[in-house]
This record gives sequence, C-alpha cells and structure tokens, in this order.
Amino acid sequence: MKLLNQICIIITFLFFINSLQGQDTKQNKSNVNIEETKNDTKVSSVSKIKLPKANCFCVVSYTDLTDKKDRAGVCMDLTGRVNKTYTGTFPENDTNRKDCQRRCSDAAVSLSIAEKQQIADCACANGAANGTVIRAYSAVGIKNYNSDQAIGRLVNQPEITKTTCQCPSGWMSNTTNQEGGITTDGRCKKLVCSPFSVSPYPADGTQVGNWGFTWGNSLYAYGTKENGGAAICKTEIISKKVCKIE
Repeated sequence: MKLLNQICIIITFLFFINSLQGQDTKQNKSNVNIEETKNDTKVSSVSKIKLPKANCFCVVSYTDLTDKKDRAGVCMDLTGRVNKTYTGTFPENDTNRKDCQRRCSDAAVSLSIAEKQQIADCACANGAANGTVIRAYSAVGIKNYNSDQAIGRLVNQPEITKTTCQCPSGWMSNTTNQEGGITTDGRCKKLVCSPFSVSPYPADGTQVGNWGFTWGNSLYAYGTKENGGAAICKTEIISKKVCKIE
C-alpha cells in the first residue's frame, strides 16, 4: 500500500512539472509573436516614410547660367531626355550634382545637326552676339546651375546688301549732277527755271517745301513718281545671313 501511494505521488509530480513546462513554452511563443509583430510594425512604418526627391534639370543656353537659378537665354530644355530623379535624405548632394552634370553633358553631345541649328536660330533671333559660346547647364532640385558641356560658338552674321539708285533719263543725280547718273541719297532733280529776275537770291539749298529747292539763281524740282523723276533703285545681296553653331 505504501509503495502504491509513493507511485501515485511520483506520477502526480511528473504531471505537475510537465504542465509548468507547457505554460513556459506557450509564454515564450507568445513573447516571440509579440516581438515579431513589433518588428513588422517598425518595418511597415519605415516603408511608409517618403524620402525627398530632386530632379536633374538640363538646359542649353546662350547666356552664362553658372551659379544662377534663372533660365535666361535658354533655347532648348533637355530635362526630359536626361529623365533622372534622385531620392534620399539629401538628394541635392555633390555626388548627385556631378552625376547630373555627366548626364546633361552626354545629352548635349548627342544633339543632332537639326537640333543644333534650332538652338542657333533661337540665339540669333534673340540677338545673341557673334562668337557667343552655346553651352549646356545642369541643376539638381532648387540648386543653382552648373556649367556643363560646351556645344560650340555661335556664328551670327547679318545679311549684307547694297542698294544702287539711278535717275531716269532727263533727270540729274542729286549727288553727282549727272543726267541719268547714280544718286547716293536716292534723289533726282531737274532744272525748272533760271535765272531768277529778283535779287538777292535765297541761300543755296533753300527748300521749297518737299517740292524742290533753290541754288544760286535757279530753281530745281525733286523727282517723284508723280512727275516721273523718282530714282530707280535695285538692291543686291552682297553676302547672305549666316546663323549656325561651329
């Protein structure tokens, strides 16, 4: 009987120990699950943080934009071609700035002949001086522009023309007094009457309205379309307009 009681006590003790271990295992699993949930929450929170972004801007200008924010003289925007956005705690850092410069320079080098002519036409139309350096400039975010790849120098030479005016037969050149001659001031003249019978005479070159003038004791009329004495003028191109980048 004593032996049976001892066996019962031992079995009861073993069950008690086993139940305690089961509770410890459940508690440990619960703690692990709680910790994993906390970690998942932290990861989820971090993933929801939006980091700052900054675009790489790239333009071509005939005005020096170095260390400036304005876009004066911009004739072509290559930002879309570069197509680069930087993300990070400080996206406008020097590393990204240098990378943007490289990308912008590469885009400038790849410009076609037609695109370069388009830039030249823009610069000439806006009065850029002959010999102006056309260059690409880049900027990251709101930073100032940096000087990048030079595209070339602008050749902006206006058209040179020469106009020659000749008086019709029966009319004298106002500048050479030759009948039917070349007149450099565009005017022709014809003697109307001479001499005056009244003295003293008016000063030489006294204008009679727009009709004519006096000279000595003579009166001259200016040639016009109405009286058939207008000068016949012809304009020839000496050299054509040149606008290009070289």
